[in-house]
Amino acid sequence: MPLSPVLRTVLSVGMTSTAVLAQSEKAEEALILRSSLSDSQQQFEAKLANATASLDQTFLVKLRQFERQAARAEDFPKAIAYRDRSLALTAALRRHNPNQAKERAAKGITPALSEASLTGSVFLQRNVLKGWKTSATAAIWNLRGLTPGSYEIVVTYSCTKIAEEKSGSGDKRILLRAGGQFSFGETSRLLNGERQSLIHEVQPTADWETYRDVSLGILTFSNAAVSLRLNVIEAKPLGLMHLQRIQLLPVEQRVDTKPIPNAADLQRSFQSAVNRRKEKIQVAYIHNLKTLQKRAKSLGNNQLVQDISRAINTASPP
Repeated sequence: MPLSPVLRTVLSVGMTSTAVLAQSEKAEEALILRSSLSDSQQQFEAKLANATASLDQTFLVKLRQFERQAARAEDFPKAIAYRDRSLALTAALRRHNPNQAKERAAKGITPALSEASLTGSVFLQRNVLKGWKTSATAAIWNLRGLTPGSYEIVVTYSCTKIAEEKSGSGDKRILLRAGGQFSFGETSRLLNGERQSLIHEVQPTADWETYRDVSLGILTFSNAAVSLRLNVIEAKPLGLMHLQRIQLLPVEQRVDTKPIPNAADLQRSFQSAVNRRKEKIQVAYIHNLKTLQKRAKSLGNNQLVQDISRAINTASPP
């Protein structure tokens, strides 16, 4: 018996609603996977940075012992070589010390959001910059008294991964999301003929109330007065982000060292132990990425599959 027009309409609407729901669930799962990818990358970098901490402390003790022995034997070139290496290692340990973040923040610069010159749709609300929704939106800070040198740029933002539904034409439902890309750098100064600018793709942080510190990279300044601009490149319908803070954290200059004389065996021993630790971390990280990649393939999200493949290739040993 043929279906009546009313029944056909009801079934069609039901199938459309089911398809929209399935698409929405896939999109939510893709956002969760991308957030998991970002978290895994950050954890991997942190574990690699801390992998050598205890071994470096032991190595540092040995270096200082050898420095004293060489000094007592009046072998001053060797004592200086040991001292230079121990100074470089001490600086590296300070960078990975949990308290170092507080020390760097105390020495760094945090431009006041209230002092920014705003253009476009952005506005300040309860000490948070919101409304990043158009490519014409930007914030500019004019800083004075900056100590020339290199600075790591760390921003604190939130970006909801929760989509909002909107009625489209006919019975269609449109999913609106947050996120996008922005650039940060000096407004006019060129370095080696190129404008200094860092580009970042905003990652979801769960919701608008969950903030995360994200490192954009390093900028080098030669002047004490600089103008910095944060500019929207692309913003999704719900907005780019909610910006809570920008920090300029000074980057310590590394100490150049020469090979330590008569300590090659000791260096090889410690380096071998470090490599074994890093290899274990890499294996676990790559295994986690491959698990995420399988889930992305099941969703049919080719872009996410490619992004995870690049992360796997970057982490894989040469």
